[in-house]
Amino acid sequence: MERFSLTQLIVRRWPIILVLTLLVFGAALLENGHKAPKFSGSLTVTVQATRKYPTTQQLILQASQTQDLQTAMATSQAWLADPFYVRKALETAGVATDTLSLDDYAKTFQVVAPVALSSSYQVQFVGTSADQVTSVFTALRGVLNNAKTTYDQSQGDLSIDLSYTEPTVTDQASGLPLVPIAGLAVGLVFGFVIAALYDRGVKA
Repeated sequence: MERFSLTQLIVRRWPIILVLTLLVFGAALLENGHKAPKFSGSLTVTVQATRKYPTTQQLILQASQTQDLQTAMATSQAWLADPFYVRKALETAGVATDTLSLDDYAKTFQVVAPVALSSSYQVQFVGTSADQVTSVFTALRGVLNNAKTTYDQSQGDLSIDLSYTEPTVTDQASGLPLVPIAGLAVGLVFGFVIAALYDRGVKA
């Protein structure tokens, strides 16, 4: 029985290995090229509120009132999932909303859970360009501020204050091209397997 030799297999069947590897690698490159570019951005929102008691007009900072802080945090985060506010922010930034469903609106902005007792949380958004992500966050700040004003007018004794950091944007495709690399690896394995089977069939 002839002993299997990988080196001899490569020498004898390298065209098969090369062609199959290039075919799978090319398919992976084509698939990767069809993917829309994605840019991920994050914005930190800091929440404070002031409660006013009509009898004394005394102002109490939200930070000293745990329950009020939780209410303000939950309220501002609810705006980020409200289709009315989300659609307004997207349309202000020039993003098409015709094909979005209610579920899409709810998933447009992702809120990163804040640290316990923290008054800040992060909002994440994924867009097709860095400019789009920046524009959406700019529009979002205006929409949230308008929502805050409406809320303050309806509440009377409790008002919410929101402050924001400058958004950070990263290109999600800036790392290693994983799909083409995986395609190259799969192509090599596939090529060797087919070459070995073909080689065995010829010898038989």
